[in-house]
Amino acid sequence: VLVIGEANNNEDTPKIFPVEIIALDDAPAKFTRQVHFRLTGSELGPEKLDELHGLATSHHGRCPLFLRIRQQDGRLVFIDTSKKHFVRPSVKLRDAVNEMLGQDSYYAKVDTALPEPPKRQWRRKEKNGGGD
Repeated sequence: VLVIGEANNNEDTPKIFPVEIIALDDAPAKFTRQVHFRLTGSELGPEKLDELHGLATSHHGRCPLFLRIRQQDGRLVFIDTSKKHFVRPSVKLRDAVNEMLGQDSYYAKVDTALPEPPKRQWRRKEKNGGGD
């Protein structure tokens, strides 16, 4: 599991107060802002595009997918896919892309911003002793 919380170091023993607990398998989908499939121009062809389309379709989600293509002269070209090709980041998707295109062909751009602290709500104590 992944625990998101507040830490208190003011005492002899540090304490963590959990705010959110997430299954580790769900963490990539929650914190990934973009997924890039890294290809070379020589790999790109109709068959490879069909394979990538199938892969994206089988891992459909809400995360934008980009194709990063390295040209023979070293230039990089980024293709922003449409919403129908958005993916759900996961370890399975990463492994499938790396198996299809080679090691380190999957790149996940992760949100590194700290989560907003939860808003604390204070309740008023009701008066004891009836009467209005």
